[in-house]
Amino acid sequence: DRIQAERGEQISSAAFDLVNVSAEQAGKHLRETSVADRKQRRRAKRRNPTGKQILRDCWLAPLTQSERKMADDPEVHRQGVRASDKGFLGLAWDQYLALLRWTAEQRSKGQVARVPEELRGILGALGIEASMWRDLVWDYNRYFGRSTCAGSPQAMSADAQRSGKRHRSGQRLVRECFSVTAG
Repeated sequence: DRIQAERGEQISSAAFDLVNVSAEQAGKHLRETSVADRKQRRRAKRRNPTGKQILRDCWLAPLTQSERKMADDPEVHRQGVRASDKGFLGLAWDQYLALLRWTAEQRSKGQVARVPEELRGILGALGIEASMWRDLVWDYNRYFGRSTCAGSPQAMSADAQRSGKRHRSGQRLVRECFSVTAG
């Protein structure tokens, strides 16, 4: 959906009419309006309830983080559709798609291909050990299955401390998937 939205595909917004109607008014409407008319109104309203066109996935946060902003800096969305304009991943779209495509090709357990050099650089920048990437994705439950958070060991440790715990389930196992410099 995000890729289609980048191309400008739009859909109607999901806003509703918030008009209070008494039981008496509703009953009168049902008695005086034919079934065919009510169906036609419902169809027309379903087509475009507000007349406002929005991008299909504009309520989602952007994928990429701004390089100019610090990780803790808020980026409030000013158009009222989503809470934040802050991205969540330090990758460009083309890098993300390349990583996604290669990872999808690695689905079969018997086949373990060498991670291409381009993707090794991307994973290294994220602090993820390239040789462990396939296992981290396809054996996700092994590493994060019972955990209440997912991320680098340092991020999991910080989350545990914030919630008054010493560690998170899977934290020790995840260490083998992240490089030493991962933060």
